[in-house]
Amino acid sequence: MNQSSCLVGLSVVGLGLLPLPSLGMPVAGGNHHEMHSHGIIEVRAGQLAPTIALEVTPDQKRGYNLRIKTTNFQFTPGAINTPSNVNTGHGHLYINGKMVTRVYCPDFFLPPLAPGRNEIKVSLNGNNHDQIVYQGKPVAATVVVEVPGK
Repeated sequence: MNQSSCLVGLSVVGLGLLPLPSLGMPVAGGNHHEMHSHGIIEVRAGQLAPTIALEVTPDQKRGYNLRIKTTNFQFTPGAINTPSNVNTGHGHLYINGKMVTRVYCPDFFLPPLAPGRNEIKVSLNGNNHDQIVYQGKPVAATVVVEVPGK
């Protein structure tokens, strides 16, 4: 998959986001990530540790654009559910502490957020969904988006 053509939208109910049903993403029936947990994959000595940083900017029309900046990590959507290594995989997107979707590329569209403080977090995960961990800490980044009240 060409990463430059990977801008994706999100439709979520119950997190204070405006639903975007035209995207065809499931919005009912729970989240399988809340039903079970995944393992971890530890960056070992001699391996290049991945890093992650997030940038959220207002979209010109509505919502926000999320840019996931990584080093020593490549998004590999075609390898999902295959054995993991610490330098390839996907992200898990959390909004206000709830895992809402997987992220397979560095650019992602977020619909309008609820007024107030919104915590956006992305963790890096291996192809089999194991959390990538470096020096005992998950490889993840968090940014807070303050949305003015009504």
